[in-house]
Amino acid sequence: MLTRFGDELAQLVLPQRILAVLPQMKQQHLVVVHDAPSSRIPWETIQIDGWAPAISQGLSRRYLAGNLSVAKWLEQRQRTDKLKLLLVVNPTQDLPGAEREGERIESLFSAQPGVVVEKSMAHKPRSRRC
Repeated sequence: MLTRFGDELAQLVLPQRILAVLPQMKQQHLVVVHDAPSSRIPWETIQIDGWAPAISQGLSRRYLAGNLSVAKWLEQRQRTDKLKLLLVVNPTQDLPGAEREGERIESLFSAQPGVVVEKSMAHKPRSRRC
């Protein structure tokens, strides 16, 4: 069922020229650059003739907005030999099991050489309306 959905979605949202080229990229991580309306498309479910890019080599999304300067971001980016991971766990305190998930992620990444995990403890209290 998901395979059929992925194939149909690909036919609906991707131009034929893209559908023709994508299978040649099976060994590449796929990056979908999208605008706000396209962010609602479940790109991770796309399939082309039985090939699911998100499962095969991975798929990530990049939001394209006129007010975001990529050049400015690249200038400010600092290169280090360590991966810095900011872990924000359940900031609104309304996600059951999020603390356990955060602890698991923290333990997995902290055990990796070259990874620095910073855990954000700040959270917003939920506002109550009377």
